[in-house]
Amino acid sequence: MQDTGLLSIPLPLLTSLLGAAVSLLVYRIDLGRRTASRLLAALFALLSFSSFLVALRFGYGMNQLIFVQRLTPLLVGPLLYLGFAAYALPKGIFKGHALKH
Repeated sequence: MQDTGLLSIPLPLLTSLLGAAVSLLVYRIDLGRRTASRLLAALFALLSFSSFLVALRFGYGMNQLIFVQRLTPLLVGPLLYLGFAAYALPKGIFKGHALKH
């Protein structure tokens, strides 16, 4: 028997909400460089969005978003690199490295 009175929430959906909260906190906190904060907030927002897509696919059976779900991890590496490079490099040099990357 299935009990339909219970609310079923997939775990990746909760992970997505946690990632969104972390993204907002990183965006608002003063870490020294505004560009680095924005890039790291975008990284956490992307991870949150990816987790949300996983929740939709496996929790609710929405298979129409598989293509988007498989493309989002391609942006994680560049965002992570640029977020930390914004801390390590001076502002003038970082802009050139960001454009090359």
